[in-house]
Amino acid sequence: MSLAMHDGFASLVHALYQRLDLTLPTDWVVEEGLAARCDLELDGVAFALLYDPLVDPRRMRMQCDLGDPGALPVPRLEDVLTRMLQLNFVLTLQQRGTSLCIDPDSGRAVCVIDGDLQAVQADALVSSLRAAAELALHWRRHGLLDDSVPDGAGMHGAMHSDLRLHQRI
Repeated sequence: MSLAMHDGFASLVHALYQRLDLTLPTDWVVEEGLAARCDLELDGVAFALLYDPLVDPRRMRMQCDLGDPGALPVPRLEDVLTRMLQLNFVLTLQQRGTSLCIDPDSGRAVCVIDGDLQAVQADALVSSLRAAAELALHWRRHGLLDDSVPDGAGMHGAMHSDLRLHQRI
């Protein structure tokens, strides 16, 4: 495991907080050889930035809390979960490492983006966070079942090139 990767994750988190004009908790540290987690909120949406050198010291993850699937204002949860799987297929074709899923620990829907730590730029991460926050807010309002997303890209007929969550971290 490389100390440079730990330093890279810490530097990325510091740069992210600076670009978002947020204050990083004073007790937040990244210790060599240990997993690190940074929790933040953007536009009312919870995020976790995760780094675990024991899983893969070259990779990091961004996890966006979409919300509780049971709280969606839709008549049939099955339709939402089917749509989630369809979008997952499109995301798989479009972007390596992006998935929509249900967190088995919390039961909440999440969007997870896996990224190469050496290639991640703070500005791209900010864009990904903002796009994921937009997706989460859309999920909470419509369960991804409506056809009225920004820029006119309907979710029912979305092609992989139309998806808003296009930034890679």
